[in-house]
Amino acid sequence: MDLSIDPEIPAALVGDAARLRQVLSNLLGNAIKFTNRGSVHFAVTSEPLNDGTLHRIAFRVTDTGIGIDPARLESIFDQFEQAETSTTRRFGGTGLGLAIARHLVCLMGGNLVVVSEPGKGARFSFSLCLPRAEPDPQASASEAISTMATAREEKQLTHLTRVLVAEDNPVNRRIVAKMLEPLDLNISFAETGEEALAACRNEVFDLILMDVSMPTMDGLTATRAIRSQSTFATPPRVPIVALTAHALESERQRALDAGVDDYLTKPVTQAALHQSVCHWDQQLRTQEGTRSDAP
Repeated sequence: MDLSIDPEIPAALVGDAARLRQVLSNLLGNAIKFTNRGSVHFAVTSEPLNDGTLHRIAFRVTDTGIGIDPARLESIFDQFEQAETSTTRRFGGTGLGLAIARHLVCLMGGNLVVVSEPGKGARFSFSLCLPRAEPDPQASASEAISTMATAREEKQLTHLTRVLVAEDNPVNRRIVAKMLEPLDLNISFAETGEEALAACRNEVFDLILMDVSMPTMDGLTATRAIRSQSTFATPPRVPIVALTAHALESERQRALDAGVDDYLTKPVTQAALHQSVCHWDQQLRTQEGTRSDAP
């Protein structure tokens, strides 16, 4: 993937980092998924406005993938719609990600648009007007306190070392791996529910991070299989944390009914992910203490 970042972009701007991260993760993940050969290019440019107090930041994700029929360009932003049903069968997904991405861009004051031709790739772009952040004299102190708190969390990990991340989106896999990097965990990856089951048959995991929406076999189906079978190397009650873009309580309950133990809504923050990992490390420690105290 090629990157082109305007060096004139200010070091700090005021905006919704979580929403922006979710939009870019979706666009880059789709570009990589639908580009079998060629390239994916991500560009960010900056245009100062109002004497530099405001900046128009433009984001472009361009790929040389399968492209989209012009007649379907707008429909891909509809919920549960992809350019072709055959594409859904081949690549997985429903198009809900693009509907959410456009909605989030609109909430931030922009408009997500696409230009594409079949067989010639696609270009998704949007721009946001963001004010330059004023220097905060308390920022360095706050960051130091946060870093020390995170370090104390990391040192508390004593029992949880082996983690399986089941996630079909390559960008999301890299983001989760980067977030977990400070915890010094042994991380394995699965791109489908079937791969997650195969990994559980061959290796013991202390924790599973399970994406709910994966092609061919989704995360909840894989979770039910893990809970119902005793042939896996991983214990049937290994903690499973669902990762999903669905924030509705009904979706959360559906995941819990399938057998997950925790539920994190995307875009997942590093703080929330670390908190969950530390929680399940504590649970393993408690279980170990209970077993050692048993007569």
